[in-house]
Amino acid sequence: TLLQVGITDKFNSSFTVPTLQGTYNISFAANDTNNNLNGTEKTYFLVIDTINPQVLILNPSSGTSYNVSDVIEISANVTDHTNVSSVNVNLTMPKGTVQVLTLANAFGNKYNNSFSIPNNLQGQYNITFIANDTYNNLNATETTYFVAGDTITPSAFDAKPVNGTNVNVADILEISINTTDNGVINSVLANVTLPNGTVQVLTLNNSAGNKYNNSFTVPNVYGRYNVTYLINDTNNNLNNSITSYFNVNDTIAPQIFNKVPVSGTHYAATSIIEIAANVTDNVQVSTVSATVTYPDGAFEELTLINTAGN
Repeated sequence: TLLQVGITDKFNSSFTVPTLQGTYNISFAANDTNNNLNGTEKTYFLVIDTINPQVLILNPSSGTSYNVSDVIEISANVTDHTNVSSVNVNLTMPKGTVQVLTLANAFGNKYNNSFSIPNNLQGQYNITFIANDTYNNLNATETTYFVAGDTITPSAFDAKPVNGTNVNVADILEISINTTDNGVINSVLANVTLPNGTVQVLTLNNSAGNKYNNSFTVPNVYGRYNVTYLINDTNNNLNNSITSYFNVNDTIAPQIFNKVPVSGTHYAATSIIEIAANVTDNVQVSTVSATVTYPDGAFEELTLINTAGN
């Protein structure tokens, strides 16, 4: 019912337009005191949706830090007074590349998707949320960002030599380790600490797959050798927690050759003869002796001295 406005000829009322879009037809009906009715006048109006969806509770929150290779959730709560049609994000990576992700309705008003941060791409990732309703009202004003870094040290396993391995002086020993990283391995070193405290740095090279190795010639120093592996990635994350050790012994007997006198040589009684031999060792000759056994079983031990060379 329309009510008269004051003493004018205007009659009006208020009407709250619902969310239902389309054409609303109005028919006027005016009646006087003599019951003369005019119901011929009509008009209409249109209801359209011009309200953008609301985008709330952005995830990740601005400035969140992650590691490269992390799998993260990107989400937002989206509401609309009609119906949400689609929710996407434009994800701008540190080098400017843009990746579009579609967020699916997880439950209620929440829309989300997962994103795997690339292994070798550190820096700031910018996110723009784009929400559209069924009447093409677009909200692209909500943004956030996160920062990806690399603080993960390389992993290492299968260090060789195995702890307690026994080797000899002059042996050629393989020193190796297997290592992996979420990014890229930059260098693999082995610090070999000799029993006398001297440290030799050995660069291990990638031989196959995840294996890095090199050969080490054991010097003339006996005792325990400690090996510390230093594994660094391209983001300067260092793993120096892996160690091993080996023991150096000498179990190789000296070699004796060019014996004098030659077997079967004849000498006259009271002759002064030379008893000699050439002696070599992989380390160092300490003493050389010769035992002369007489025909009657008696014996005499002679100490041989180094005259020249071997």
